[in-house]
Amino acid sequence: MNQNAGHAIRVGEFSKEATDTAVLKTTAAHPLTLYPLAIGVLGGLGVILFKAPVEAITAAVAGLGLGSLMWFINYFVRKKTFASRYIQRLQKKIEEQRVGLLNGLKKELENFKTQKGLEEFAGQAEAQFDMIHARFESIQKVLADKIQPGELTFNRYMGTAEQVYLSVLDNLQSIATLIKSSGNIDEDYIKGRFDCLKKLNTLAKADEEELETLERRLELRKKQLDEINTLLTSNEKAMTELDQTTASLASAKIVKGRASVDMESAIADLEDLARRAQKL
Repeated sequence: MNQNAGHAIRVGEFSKEATDTAVLKTTAAHPLTLYPLAIGVLGGLGVILFKAPVEAITAAVAGLGLGSLMWFINYFVRKKTFASRYIQRLQKKIEEQRVGLLNGLKKELENFKTQKGLEEFAGQAEAQFDMIHARFESIQKVLADKIQPGELTFNRYMGTAEQVYLSVLDNLQSIATLIKSSGNIDEDYIKGRFDCLKKLNTLAKADEEELETLERRLELRKKQLDEINTLLTSNEKAMTELDQTTASLASAKIVKGRASVDMESAIADLEDLARRAQKL
């Protein structure tokens, strides 16, 4: 998947496991954890190596104790806060990537519908642009009925859904580029040149070279059209599976305010879909 410049959000970064890992790293690197522990370690080394006075022993004990206490508080008490910040950073990055793809893409696809021989492809791509947006809004509404918007679980799920959305948009951007390129190859002109050259009784070397060049140009156009068709089909599959995931989420039950096993299974399917979409 060809995303915008910078770090592309990988599938799984919204998962509970990835979130817990990010919280652990943040906790370990937090100044209120690092500095007291560093003082404690240095004090301990002073005691061991140089038989430092009681003050060093006190600093070592106090530093290690305070550092350990702050680690405990940050990881267990402030865990939800750190996790929310982590998810918000991912969402901001994905939002920037999505806005970058949305800008001008729909207008570009609309304009391509006038290109001869590419009207059907451009029309399907434009329709997909609208459909994937509608599906993203749909899954957002379904989740909002299940989980309070803004909660960590809601943001984590929506982040994964947005990865699927972004993958489809990325495919559409690739399609726009391919249409633009293939549109420069005038098939009618090439066929006309073929007809002219075939009427000649004897082909000069230059004529033979022209035939070869024209054939390569037609082959390039065919290859590009095949690639466009493959990307359009991949988008259709992604939207179908997104519909199925949305239906699964709609039927999932909430137990004591938490995501049920059914909902976790549905979001796992969504992560799998995003993973496969990003491999295109």
